[in-house]
Amino acid sequence: NNGPHAAPTTGGGGGGSAFVGSYGVAGKGGSGVVVVRYKIGSAELGGSKATGGSISFTPSKTIHTFVGSGDFTVTNGPISAEALVVGGGGGGGSHVAGGGGAGGVVYHTNLTFADSTPYTITVGAGGRGGYRGNPNDGSTLKSGADGGVSSIVGTPITSLIANGGGGGGAYNTPSAAGRPGGSGGGGAGQSPAAGGNTVSPPSTGPSPGSTHYGNGGGAAVPTNPHCGGGGGGAGGAGQAGTPTDGGDGGEGIGTPTVPWLPSQITSLSPDSKIAGGGGGNAYAGGSGAESARGLGKGGGGNGAYGSASTPASTPLGPYARDGIENTGGGGGGQSYNQPGSPLSYFDGGTGGSGVVLIAYPT
Repeated sequence: NNGPHAAPTTGGGGGGSAFVGSYGVAGKGGSGVVVVRYKIGSAELGGSKATGGSISFTPSKTIHTFVGSGDFTVTNGPISAEALVVGGGGGGGSHVAGGGGAGGVVYHTNLTFADSTPYTITVGAGGRGGYRGNPNDGSTLKSGADGGVSSIVGTPITSLIANGGGGGGAYNTPSAAGRPGGSGGGGAGQSPAAGGNTVSPPSTGPSPGSTHYGNGGGAAVPTNPHCGGGGGGAGGAGQAGTPTDGGDGGEGIGTPTVPWLPSQITSLSPDSKIAGGGGGNAYAGGSGAESARGLGKGGGGNGAYGSASTPASTPLGPYARDGIENTGGGGGGQSYNQPGSPLSYFDGGTGGSGVVLIAYPT
């Protein structure tokens, strides 16, 4: 009974929800896109040896960036290339909850792509944020959903598969622990309050040459004030919540790890990194300061801040932030507030969609 999300970078509308025994949640609209077309010089044109994705050039590399699914086909090969595959980020939980884990990452530095052979590129969607609702209903929908799988599939290479991030845990669910994934989701403010572990291995790719990145989520405070743990990131584990603060998301990765990352991807996130975890919620019964919310890292969304007495007009207030699309960042964990009667609850942050990049000598 939930409406599906529209595809990222299409400007499409989200699907409507239904009532099938309970109320569903409408889908998120797809982000927009701006495309500028211009003629490039013959030297640059000669540097492209394949089709697919958005093509950019550095003095030494030709880079194909896929922000949506498609095909990669070599037109002048075979070629030796590097590839970075990032899964979709996990959604944050919806009630005194943990942040979503970042999408798993696979980085391979020595792949051979055959000539005139289409390789299927799949870019995983971000996981839906936890469903808002009464905190005492025990619904598993309040936990964040896992992010989608990103992959490169074709011959002669073995598939590169980056699993989606684990969803953040939520209060009073059968298990308040964060879910496992490419990076694990943060725990919710209830026992058990553990952060999610990564799956083993977090992602897969042919060896030698493949490096996997993913870390576990942070634990939460199991008693009031119920501050949630941060989701894990590709570059580090999510921080645990404390009695006064939500846990920050785990660090992402950037150009020191992948030197040729294009600016169109690194510029999406304030810290110029991708695949970071979402922040855990900060319950206002703790420090009483909005700055206590867990911070998202590497494209991850900030956690929410609020309690039964926090008005909806609070500037940074009761809303968890989404992970940034095409970074694989986890969604922020949601608190709750009571601006009046009846009680108002809000959804966890949606995870950011993943990305696939392929680079070869110009």
